[in-house]
Amino acid sequence: MTKTVTVLSGLIRPLVENRLPDWIEPRFFQSKDEALALAPRRRNRLVRYV
Repeated sequence: MTKTVTVLSGLIRPLVENRLPDWIEPRFFQSKDEALALAPRRRNRLVRYV
């Protein structure tokens, strides 16, 4: 099964990390630059901001 990449704030990591379903691949960020680097891209655009 393909996992869905989800980019989330590192502030909520302790609250959600153990509660996410198996099909989600979480990527946590601490700054805007980290969020932009982690977010999947399609056609040179960010697909989604979280």
